[in-house]
Amino acid sequence: MKHALAALILSCLTLSSIAHADPPIHLTLHADHPLNTINPLFFGSNTLFMYDDKTALADDTFVQRLRDVPIRLLRFPGGDVADNYYWDQHSLDDPKWWPRNDNPNSADTDSFMTFCHKVGAEPLFVVNLESGFVHHDLDSAIKRAADWVAYCRQHDYHVKYWEIGNETFWYHPGKHKRIRVTAAEYGQAFARFATAMKAADPAIQIGAIGLVDPTTSANNTLSDGTTVSPRQPAWWPTVIAAAGPHIDFVTVHSYPGGEKQTYDYFIHKGVWGGETIPSLRTFLDKTLARHVPIILTEWNLSEKSPLRGMALAQAQTNLLCRFLSAGVDMACFWPLRLPHVGNHSLLDYRTFKPHPIYQVFSILSPTLAGGTIISSDSDDPTLFHFAALSADTLTTILIHKSTAGDPCKIAIDFKATQVSGEAIVASSLQSADAHRIPLTCQQNPDGTWTCDLPPYSICVLKLIRPK
Repeated sequence: MKHALAALILSCLTLSSIAHADPPIHLTLHADHPLNTINPLFFGSNTLFMYDDKTALADDTFVQRLRDVPIRLLRFPGGDVADNYYWDQHSLDDPKWWPRNDNPNSADTDSFMTFCHKVGAEPLFVVNLESGFVHHDLDSAIKRAADWVAYCRQHDYHVKYWEIGNETFWYHPGKHKRIRVTAAEYGQAFARFATAMKAADPAIQIGAIGLVDPTTSANNTLSDGTTVSPRQPAWWPTVIAAAGPHIDFVTVHSYPGGEKQTYDYFIHKGVWGGETIPSLRTFLDKTLARHVPIILTEWNLSEKSPLRGMALAQAQTNLLCRFLSAGVDMACFWPLRLPHVGNHSLLDYRTFKPHPIYQVFSILSPTLAGGTIISSDSDDPTLFHFAALSADTLTTILIHKSTAGDPCKIAIDFKATQVSGEAIVASSLQSADAHRIPLTCQQNPDGTWTCDLPPYSICVLKLIRPK
C-alpha cells in the first residue's frame, strides 16, 4: 500500500487505568497479504417477536441504537419460536410450547419490516418447518411459507433471505423441538419448500440449517444421554443429497464456553467455537461445486459461561474475529435484547442501554464492513490480534487479557505501508459508557508506532488514509 496514512486512532474498551509500560510486544501487519473479504451483513442480530414487540420497535432510542452501530441484518421472528409461529394468523401453533406468548402487542411482519426500514437493516426470515411435521401436514406448511413470500413481494418488503426451520437437527424430547426430523426428511422437505417459495418470488435466497461440523450426525442422543438406534447418518451429506441444487446458503449456530471456562481459562486456552467452519467451507465447495455462503444465524458465548463484563466482551470479540477469519459470510448475534441474560445481549432489555459487546460492534461495524482481512503476526502468543484493510482504513483489533496494573506497550510495524509523521489521535472507550479517554501513541525513528494498551482491554487501532 503506497499511500501516506494520516492518523492512527486507538479506541479501547477498558475497565482499568494506565500505569507503567512493559517492554514492547512486536506486532507486524501485512497489508500486502489479503485474506477473506468481510461482508457488511456479518454485523447482524436476532429479534424475538414476543419481546421485541410493537412498542419496542417503535421506540426511537431502540431504533437509534441499531442505526448507530450500524446493525445490518435482523432475523425474525426468532430462533425456536419460528417453528411454533404462524405468520398469517400471528399466533402460536402450540400455546403451551415455547415461547408461551400471550403478548397482544407482539411484533408481526408489517411492524418488523417498518423497524428494518428505520434501522436500515436487511431482514432474514425463519420459516415454520416443524409444525408441518408435528401435524403430518407438510403441504399446509409449505403453502403458508410460499404465501409469506408472496405477501412480502406484494408489499415490496424485499425480503431476500429465508431460512427453513431452526436447529431441526437437535431433538431432546420435552426440552428442544417437538418432533424428531431426520436429515433425509429435512432434505426432502427443504426441496419442496424451496420450489414453492421460489415460485412465489424467484429472486429470494433460501438457506438450510445444519451443524458446524460437516461429518457429524444429528438426533442421536436423547435428553437422558442414551443413544438412538440405529445411528443416524451425517447431517450435511444427507441433506445435500436430497436438496443440494435448492440450497442457496447454509446456516449454523455456535455457543462455545461452558461453566468451567473461567477468565483464567480464557487467558490460557482462549475461546473458540468455530474450529470446523473451514472444514465446512471446504466440504460445501467440494460437494456443491459452487460457493454457498455460510450464515451464522446465532452466535454468542454459552449462557452457562461464568464470564461477565470485560471478560465476556473479550471472549465475544475473540469469537467475532475468529469467525470472520474462518470464512463466515454473514451473522446474527444472539440476542439483541432478552430478559434474564444479563450483558450477554447487545442491549439491556428494559432500558436499551448498550452492553460491552454493543460497544465493540459500534467500533468495528463502520470500518470492517466491506474490508479485507490481512495477515498479522506477533512475537507474543498471549496477545490476540486481528487486522483488516478497507478503502481508507487499516483496522487492528487487539485483546490485552492481563488484569495486572501495568499497560502493555506494543510496537506496530505496518508492512507494505508508508506512514506519515503527522500527529496521531489516540483514545480509549470505557465499557460502561461512550466517554473517550486519550491514550498515548508515538512514531519511532524506525517507522513503527508504539502504543500503550491498558490492562484488561479490547483495543482497536485505526490507521486512516487522508482523503
